[in-house]
Amino acid sequence: MSSYVEDLERMIAGGCQTPGCTHQDHSTLYLHGRCHLKADVEVSYTKDSGEIVVACAVCRKEIARIAVARQTLPPTAKN
Repeated sequence: MSSYVEDLERMIAGGCQTPGCTHQDHSTLYLHGRCHLKADVEVSYTKDSGEIVVACAVCRKEIARIAVARQTLPPTAKN
C-alpha cells in the first residue's frame, strides 16, 4: 500500500493508534511498528521502485510504503 499526503493527513486526524496512548497532541505523525513500539525502524528505497519502505528493525514487518516521484526538469534545464 502506498501512502499519499491525503493518507498521512487522515492518519493524523484519526489520532494515535498506539494502545494506551494518553498524550493529547496528535499534530505530528510518527511512523513506528505496533509490533515493537520501542524498536528502531528501517527505511529503504530500491532503485526505480517509486516507493520508500518503512519496516520494523526487529521483525522486518512493513509499517508503511511512501510513494515518491521523479523530479522532472524543464526542457531548458536539461544537460
